[in-house]
Formats: sequence, structure tokens, C-alpha cells
Amino acid sequence: MSSTSPYTCITCHVAFNNGELQRAHYKTDWHRYNLKRKVADLGPITANDFAEKVEVIQQQQQRSEKNLDVNNRTSLTCKDCGKAFTSENGLLNHMKSKKHLETVTKNANLPVKNQYQKSPVDTSKELNNEVQMEEVEDEDEEGDDNDDDDDDWNDMDDGATVTNASVLEGETQVLGTPLRLEECLFCPVKSSNLEENLSHMAHAHSFFLPDVEYIKDLPGLIEYLDEKVGIFHVCLWCNKKSFHDVLSVQRHMTAKGHCKILFDENPNAAWEYVDFYDYSSTHPDSNEKNLDEEIDGNLLDTTGFELVLPSGKTVGHRTLVRYYRQSLTNRNNEKSLDVVQRIKDKYRALGWSGPGTTGEVFQRKVRDLKYMQQWKSKQHMRLGVHNNLQQHHFRVQSNY
Repeated sequence: MSSTSPYTCITCHVAFNNGELQRAHYKTDWHRYNLKRKVADLGPITANDFAEKVEVIQQQQQRSEKNLDVNNRTSLTCKDCGKAFTSENGLLNHMKSKKHLETVTKNANLPVKNQYQKSPVDTSKELNNEVQMEEVEDEDEEGDDNDDDDDDWNDMDDGATVTNASVLEGETQVLGTPLRLEECLFCPVKSSNLEENLSHMAHAHSFFLPDVEYIKDLPGLIEYLDEKVGIFHVCLWCNKKSFHDVLSVQRHMTAKGHCKILFDENPNAAWEYVDFYDYSSTHPDSNEKNLDEEIDGNLLDTTGFELVLPSGKTVGHRTLVRYYRQSLTNRNNEKSLDVVQRIKDKYRALGWSGPGTTGEVFQRKVRDLKYMQQWKSKQHMRLGVHNNLQQHHFRVQSNY
């Protein structure tokens, strides 16, 4: 037929002379079969190939019907005595006979063989099964993982947190080891550093940190996520489902599309991430006074215990040597901010802009997080004061 005909079937790649033939073609089994192959990302087959497949299936159906007749005939056989009968009444009368009962008694002490009789196959769905068998094995395994995800889940209590070991359904929760900063949260890939790891998760899993420009402690945030996934096997999005191992939770997050943090959707869910963000630059009075800025040491030191030399070095009094020798661990915030800026640029290159930093919704979220930070600081202060009041005098802890 001419390829310029206006009546064509895109699925089967055929053309028709008129619309009646086209409509009749849409009702055929050949067209339906090609539609199912198209859904399975497979190419169409010709009418001759389809006819051959139908003929093969019909032959298989005839053979299965013959096997079914044979099974029906063999079902009228006494397994204990080995006798065959032509009717069901004859078999029932034989089973009531004295000789049959004696044979059953003799065979009672012998091991009984397990027999399996295959049920007749429904050949009406052979074409659908054939299409499914031609799909890629990776897709089948992914589908099996989706069905098995619910079996791997353990419900956590509403009051439980991922930072405490809890007892789930009468069994002690098995804790794992935290992931490293270079390890991906959703697959076994290991990168060279944290920045490469975040870039990999953005490209491979579409994982983007929310409000990345306001993160003040990027390594701390990733370490916290590593502990949730590696130690407690908790999904970052479900946030209340614990799995048996790391592979189970990673397979769940990639299969369900949960490669993201539950942050913007629920203000209560953002409670655990408050310590890693700083929205002070969005406050109306942020330009008036910065509480975290460094203050000149000459204004603070009025006791004469320190002296600043012309070279810029500071000389302290010998009575404070125990304090000068302290080596306190402190995160390099400047380096963290540089990494955050580079990650932000990569996010923009991928076309991700986030929920936006303007509008009433964002301002409401900032106010909620600010209130959470203030309330959390107040609780820490109250807890510290309470612990200090428990012991009024110093007492040496001796075990002898």
C-alpha cells in the first residue's frame, strides 16, 4: 500500500486504503498484541509472525488438553493398590473393600511420597506472558524489589527517634555502621570526597539538599544522614520506617523515588535539621547587628593577661598555660561554605532552583525554624542548669 495514505496504524506500521479497514484493524488481536509490546518497549511484529505465534500457542493448548485428559484418567486409580477404574463409583466401592483397607494398613508404616499434580495452564494469557518474558531482567528485578519492600519494613513507634535504639515488635533492633562522607546514600558508589559524592547523588539519584545556600554545617548534615541510613536503616522520606539492612533501605529509596529529605512538606519534619541551617540573613534586622562576628580582643582583655606583639602574635600569661594547650576540634566553616557554593552552582547547572527563597511560604518556614532554634536553645539551657543543681559540691569519683 502507499505510504502516503491518510489511514495508517502507527503501532503496527501498516497503511490502509480506507477508514473501514483501519477501524477493523484496530479490533484485531494482532493490533492488541503490538500495543502490549509497545508498552513493554518492544518493537511491533508482522501479521505473519503473529499468525505463527498463534499457531504455536494453539498446539500447546491442544497438548495441555490431552495431558489433562490423561490426568483425569489416572485420577481414577487407587494409589495404594495400583488398580485403575473406569468410573468413580467403582473406585469408591473399591476403597470400601476389606482388601483395600488391609493394603492401606500395611503401607501405613512406609514413607508416603509427596506427589505434585500441575494444574491445567490457562492459555488465554499466553501472549501477555510472552511479552512480559521479553522484557529486560533489570526491570523485572526492580519490580520484584518494589513488591518486597513492604516485607522489609519495621514500624517504629510514633515517639521513637532514630537516635535511640528501640525494640521493634519484640525483637531488638540490629544497628549497623554509619556511612562515610564519601559514600552514596542510595547506592554502593564511593566518591573521592564529599563534593564529588553530592554531585554523584544529584546526577544519578536527583538528590538535592533543600535550601543549600543556608546550610551552615554541610559535613554535619551529611554525617547525620549517613547515621540515619547506615546505623538505623531509616528512609529519608518516610522517616518512620526502619529496614533490616542498608541494602534494603537503599533499594527502597531508589525504587520508590524517596531520594529526598522530608523538609519543606512538613514543618515538624524539619525539626531534626534545624541545627544545620542558618536563616539569620533573611531576618529583617540581620544588617543591624551580627551576633556571631568577631570582636576586637583589646576590648575584651582588660586584665593584662595577654599582650599583642607588633608581629600580630599574642603572648599569654603562664597561669593560663593549661587553657592555651587545649586543642579543641572546630569545623572549618569557611571551607564548608566554599563547598556549599560550588554545590549550589552545580545544582543550578542541572536546572534545579529549589522551592524559592521569596514569598509568604518561605518566610513562614523561616519563622517556624527560627522558633524551633530558640525553643531548642532554651531547652538545652534549662537542662544544663538542672544538671548543675544536682551536685552542689565537687566530689572526687573514687572506686576504692
